Amino acid sequence: MPTAALVTPLVAPVMSFRAIGPLLVLSVTALLLLVIDLLPPRDRKDHLGVVGLVGVVASLVVSLLFWGADERSFRGMVVLDGFAIFFNLVIGFSVGLVLLLSLDYVRRQGAESGEFYILVLLTAIGMTLMASAGELIMVFLGLETMSLALYVLAGTFKTRI
Repeated sequence: MPTAALVTPLVAPVMSFRAIGPLLVLSVTALLLLVIDLLPPRDRKDHLGVVGLVGVVASLVVSLLFWGADERSFRGMVVLDGFAIFFNLVIGFSVGLVLLLSLDYVRRQGAESGEFYILVLLTAIGMTLMASAGELIMVFLGLETMSLALYVLAGTFKTRI
């Protein structure tokens, strides 16, 4: 029985879901858009833009609720401090404006698809992750999330050239 003394218990790290609150709201909204995109109507996708806009506003509200907080999660890899909250608000207002302006623009261009709104939210998730990064690996993950979504968004309107 000497091997039993060598086994140490597995301890889960303490996680604060407050630190990733704005990210969670944006992620749940993006997943909700993926599911709603499967439902009818198939010809018009305005409702997806509205749902995405509601999710961005909810993320802004969550960010404002944590104003002045100093939360850390995932062993300090994600930080919610004044810097992160400020950039969450800047990113949220920018993405909300993009979604609001794109509702009519995408329809006029004839390139209305549900993927556009989902990719805009995934870009916002990457930017928000970079703003709340506490370590370099999180900056890299946020950059990759943002850039992959932006690459696909850039190819969305390639038929216009």
